Amino acid sequence: MAKAHQGVTPLGQGRYRVRTQVTHPKTGRRHEIDRQVEARSARDAARVLARLRADWLSSRGRAAAGGPARLRDALGAWYEEKKATIKPSTASTYGLAVERLTAVLGDYLVSELEPRDVRSMLLGSREGGYSHDYVSGWLRVLRTWAAETGNRHVTDGIRFVRPVEDEERVEDEGRGLSLDELRRFLEAGPELRTTKRGEVTLPWRRAWALVCTMAWTGLRFGEASALEWRDVDLAEGTIRVRRAQWRGIKGHVKARASKRTLVVPVDVVEVLREHRRALVAHQQTGCGSPLVFPSRRKGATYVSNIYPRKAVLAVCKAAGIDLDGRPAVHVTRHTFNNLLRQQASEIVRQSLVGHADEEVGKRYSAATMDEKRAAVGGVVRMVRGEEER
Repeated sequence: MAKAHQGVTPLGQGRYRVRTQVTHPKTGRRHEIDRQVEARSARDAARVLARLRADWLSSRGRAAAGGPARLRDALGAWYEEKKATIKPSTASTYGLAVERLTAVLGDYLVSELEPRDVRSMLLGSREGGYSHDYVSGWLRVLRTWAAETGNRHVTDGIRFVRPVEDEERVEDEGRGLSLDELRRFLEAGPELRTTKRGEVTLPWRRAWALVCTMAWTGLRFGEASALEWRDVDLAEGTIRVRRAQWRGIKGHVKARASKRTLVVPVDVVEVLREHRRALVAHQQTGCGSPLVFPSRRKGATYVSNIYPRKAVLAVCKAAGIDLDGRPAVHVTRHTFNNLLRQQASEIVRQSLVGHADEEVGKRYSAATMDEKRAAVGGVVRMVRGEEER
């Protein structure tokens, strides 16, 4: 009687059915190998089965070891704790990254997840149409998780470099307006919407007040939309940045270093003064709010980012400016930042734009109000063309 071999069933005429189950070394999932093979004997068929098993396992990494924790569970538990300690906007960014990471790598055992697995997922996402900024953001979130949970082996050695052609485009075109575009923008903006009598409409007056303030200060939208009148000193021409909002949720600014005092040009002071007068005189929606730029929508406290976006796009259209992929809302911040680079030291520039680097932020006290006024004054003269005369 022929010796039986586990997983081998004779089919006759030198054919055998070979079956076995294997465990995926990275996910712990069970997989069945079920083939019909030709062999001289059941023993040879058993050897074929052993080879099929070994080949399957070797193509999927080393044998499983360690605990059963999967990335989906580990990353999800970390995120649930993390989101209670970070800004709502940051929590949303983290949530999207966790969703994408777990969609591709969630079944992998944490102990078996390797940098090559992560790199493959990142490259596949970029080739699938996701932008470099999105994909590199996912990597930053995964690195944060790895560092905080003792799983640095997952991201060790991974470098995700922006494609050369993309880097050159950003380098050459920039993300802000050119000096000429900014001049046209500021010229077209104030009176873009007027009545038949030539008076600026009230809705546009308040929309331009927000856009103009962002353009001359480099404020992030979340910071500008959360400004309160107690933060604004029109007599001194300063604005204190102490808070931000995201989708109607008030919170802290992006980083400790983002708390700062800004110097605003005389033109912005006049725009804000007139904006405040008009709110009260015409009893506009939100006139009783402490916010500088209250929402006009019923039941809403803060304006949404759609509000300045529409305004910026309208001004760009009137001024003949093609943003060509540049961010509509954030373009004013990029523009102001670029102009400051030409007028101030790095410390002064960072103290005005609210650099997120905590170490750099510790040195902000070195930037005096006189230095800030000089830097902003230089930007104003540049925009007005006074330095070219």
